Amino acid sequence: MATPPDDLSRLSSLEEDSVRNALRARFESNHIYTNINSLLVAMNPYQQLTLYGSNMLEAYNTYGQASPGPHVYGVASATYRGLLDARSQSVIISGESGAGKTETAKRFLQFLAYAATQGSGSSNEGLEDRVIATSPLLEAVGNAQTVMNNNSSRYGKYLMLQFDLSGKIMGASIKTYLLEKTRVVRQSKGERNYHVFYLLTQGAASLAGLLRGCGSCYCCFCCFRLLPAASAASAASAASAASAASAAHDQPALSCVACL
Repeated sequence: MATPPDDLSRLSSLEEDSVRNALRARFESNHIYTNINSLLVAMNPYQQLTLYGSNMLEAYNTYGQASPGPHVYGVASATYRGLLDARSQSVIISGESGAGKTETAKRFLQFLAYAATQGSGSSNEGLEDRVIATSPLLEAVGNAQTVMNNNSSRYGKYLMLQFDLSGKIMGASIKTYLLEKTRVVRQSKGERNYHVFYLLTQGAASLAGLLRGCGSCYCCFCCFRLLPAASAASAASAASAASAASAAHDQPALSCVACL
C-alpha cells in the first residue's frame, strides 16, 4: 500500500475511517507529522527521532514556495513569516494526555528562537535563550506524574511573544496561567505532586534558592519522599532555566506554589 499524501485533504474521502487509516499508514511508515489543510496532526512516537537538528531548522527557515513537508517547524515557519508580514499570529496546541503537547510546544519555540537570530542577529539580552528556558521551568512547577503520563501538564497557559518589524524577539509574557491547585495538597492513587517538590528534596540547592515564600504560609518539603523519577539531570535543567529566566531582573523566578 502506498503511503498516503502529506496533506489528507487531498484524499478522495474524508470520512473518519479514511482519515484514521491514512494516519495509521503514515505512522507505520515513520511519518509522525501529517497535514490536514492548515491543521498539523502530530502522533507521539514515544522515542527519540532525528527530526529536529540544525539541518531541519535551516531547511524550514529558508524554503521557497514549497514546504519541505509536514512538521512542527513548518507551522512555526508559516507563523514567523506571517509575523514578518505584520500579521499577528495565534497557534493552538491541543491533544489528549501523552499526545506530545509539551514537546511540540518546545520545538515550536525552538524554531522561533532560531529564526529570530538569523540574518538580523540576536535580540538584546539573549531573549531567545530566555524564552526557551521557560519550558523546563514551567514543566517543573506545572507537570506531574499521572496514571496516564509520567510528565503530564497540569496547567494551561497563554504565552505571548512580541517581535519587532525585523523579526527579533522583543519580549514575552504569560497572560493566563491555569494550574490544577488541588494537586498540591491531594493526589489520586498512583499519581504524584508537581515535579518541583521532588526536585527540591533531591538536593537541588540552586533551585531551592530561587524559590520565594510569601511569608504567610509554610512549605514543608520534608514530607515529599525521594522517588527515582526525580533525577539530578531534571533538577539541574530546572535550576538552569530558573536562573536564566530571573537573571535580567535579579528576582526569584518561582513563587510559593501553594500561594498561586
